Amino acid sequence: MKYFSTTKEGARQYADMAEKAFGDPAYTIVETEIPTSSIAPEMAIEVDRGISTVTVPTEMLNELAPPNFVD
Repeated sequence: MKYFSTTKEGARQYADMAEKAFGDPAYTIVETEIPTSSIAPEMAIEVDRGISTVTVPTEMLNELAPPNFVD
C-alpha cells in the first residue's frame, strides 16, 4: 500500500516532518492521478496532523497516471 497526499502542501508537510523526526533524506515530491471512481471511501484518510491522504493498495498502483516530478 502507498500513501498519497491529496495536495502538494500536504506532501511537503509530511516530507518536512519525516526528515526532521526520522532523519530521512530529502524527499522528492511527485504528482500523479487516479480515477475518482477507483477511490473507495475507506481509502480516504487523514494522517500526521490532518494531512488529507488517499491510500492506494499495491494491486491498484497500475491505475495511477505516470508521475510528474514537482519538487
